[in-house]
Amino acid sequence: MQTTRRNNGEGSIQPFPQRGGYRGSIWLTNPSGQMKRYHRYGKSRKAVLEQLRKLRNDSDKGLLVTAKLTVAEVIEEFIESRELIGRRPKTIQSYRYYSNYYLIPNFGRIVVSQLTRVTIQRFIKTVSKDGVLNAQSIRHCITLLRTALKHAVAKGYIETNPADVLDLPAVAKVEKEPYTTEEARQLIKAIEGHRFEALFATSLTTGLREGEILGLRWADVDLEQGIITVNATLHRRDGSWHWESPKSEESKRVVALIPYTLGLLAKHRESQSAERLVVGEYHPTNNPKGWINQDVVFTTHQGNPLLARNVLREFVNVRDGAGLRRQTYHDLRHATANLLLDTGVSMDDVSKILGHSQYSITVDFYKHLNREARRAAMDKMSTSLAL
Repeated sequence: MQTTRRNNGEGSIQPFPQRGGYRGSIWLTNPSGQMKRYHRYGKSRKAVLEQLRKLRNDSDKGLLVTAKLTVAEVIEEFIESRELIGRRPKTIQSYRYYSNYYLIPNFGRIVVSQLTRVTIQRFIKTVSKDGVLNAQSIRHCITLLRTALKHAVAKGYIETNPADVLDLPAVAKVEKEPYTTEEARQLIKAIEGHRFEALFATSLTTGLREGEILGLRWADVDLEQGIITVNATLHRRDGSWHWESPKSEESKRVVALIPYTLGLLAKHRESQSAERLVVGEYHPTNNPKGWINQDVVFTTHQGNPLLARNVLREFVNVRDGAGLRRQTYHDLRHATANLLLDTGVSMDDVSKILGHSQYSITVDFYKHLNREARRAAMDKMSTSLAL
């Protein structure tokens, strides 16, 4: 059998009848630092030679990887690396959701060096057309894939990122139309005497996020000073409660309470203390349904934090009973912004009260409300000038 020997380090090429062409062989150092013999096949000597040269070039650049490294392995390695540097558990949970349900089922078995832009674009088109994912979720999904592949480029697994340039569906911006001042008054009247009266009122008048208010502890509430200190957010994960740091430094803030809310919280604390006395302290044998003290402000009848879905259900009942427009419990945060802007509070102060990480977020989200506030201010000026 004829073998074509090349210069030292270039490998060798020989006929390979089994595949109807030629096989090239070359010894190179793999990513583990061990010498390994790599084979490449082609219809002609020239085609095989080009492949061997590419292997040698990849090896020199540190891009040589095992042929079986899959997209699933790359994504998993990336997620694990994010865990190691301390990414928020909720972020990791989101990564695994998109990875397990969408990315790995569609791309997982593909060798990472063989993943193409066309394959990814086809996936985007399919899930968009079939309504499997909305535009925002598609963007979240592709962002994870793109970042994982960027990680692969940095590690030397691939030379370019096939997810760098893609056509993604546009996300339609929906302008929020939160409750007006009059509707807020209707809500306040509707929650009178409700078990969650203090909870709903605090949400409406402080703009705290769902995780912030459900994770609020009495140590964070100063009834004498009339303030709430936001320094944690509550999440339910793997059947357990977890208090975590807020999503940004700006989220750690002090929020002042208006007299109405302050009075309800004081009353709520008295009611909670009375309820605790009635059920007694928790004991695994003697009183398994007793009070479990976690210092939480808004709780179940046993002192546990409230589940968000139960709070939403109660809010919907109150909302519908009062004949108010359809809004979610989280939308009360937007109502807070509307109320503040309506009373002349600056956009900058609204941003700080809501705990936005950037002022631009507040402006972008509430700019249509701010226009109305500015118009009202100009009308007042016109009236004062008798024009």
